[in-house]
Amino acid sequence: MKKNRIAAAVAAAVITVSGAGSFFAGSVKTASQSSVITASAATYTTDFRGFITRVFNVCLNREPSERAVSNWTEKLLKRIATGSDVAYTFFNSDEYKRRKRTNAQIVDDCYQAMLGRTADASSKAVYVNHLNVGMSVNSLCRDLASSQEFKQRCMDHAIQPGSYSVTSAVDENYERTYFVYRLYVNCLGRTPDPTGLESWCQAIKSGYTGSKMVFGFIYSDEYTKKNASNSDFVTMLYKTLLGRSPDPAGLAAWTNQLNSGASQNSVINGFLFSDEFKKQCAVVGMSVGDKLPE
Repeated sequence: MKKNRIAAAVAAAVITVSGAGSFFAGSVKTASQSSVITASAATYTTDFRGFITRVFNVCLNREPSERAVSNWTEKLLKRIATGSDVAYTFFNSDEYKRRKRTNAQIVDDCYQAMLGRTADASSKAVYVNHLNVGMSVNSLCRDLASSQEFKQRCMDHAIQPGSYSVTSAVDENYERTYFVYRLYVNCLGRTPDPTGLESWCQAIKSGYTGSKMVFGFIYSDEYTKKNASNSDFVTMLYKTLLGRSPDPAGLAAWTNQLNSGASQNSVINGFLFSDEFKKQCAVVGMSVGDKLPE
């Protein structure tokens, strides 16, 4: 709700330039009119203006107008907005989305805008992976906003750091999101659509078990139309439920069971109630659930 109030406050400060209504309008230059602005090479003052200018440069690749600086300064000074609110507004703006940044670039932008530095290689790899499986920029911004480094940076600029909350189940828990992502990729053979990913993550959050999740995907029309061979079916179970490729002995053993007349549900149950899958469930934060009827 707070973010909606901030957005409303921003909307109230609209400047119209050339018929285009936007809080970010009226700038000195735009990305299409100038070369790329390199925040890491710029020097920023340790005040409201420096903080705001850096975010404009990094997120929108342009300078802020004096009116924009004034509007944000007023909100920060009166504590209507916090450092976290600034990050939320810019990274969720249509103007930033239109830049169509790669996941690696998004991570770079978040680190530069919020921490004033480049991301270390290991952290960058982690967050790029988070974005690759469907988590949004808000999950990254939340983590950075909760860091002592961001809080200190805000204090250096005399800004309240605030808090950065996420509203989608996708952004709350990487392991949960990654599990659903695996179901889409390995079972359906495609990356998840945002609506479907959120819906299934929300289902787990609401109490869906591992067996219900697996049943929902494996018995979907999208998967059954594949008419997968027994070997491919077992390989899918390994990659989906255990998060790894099958070992040769395991693949042969389970495939032979299916070739000898065992039902698919009996094989699925063998995976569902394995110690390996139980550990996966514990990490995701869901229970295994009931056996499928054999």
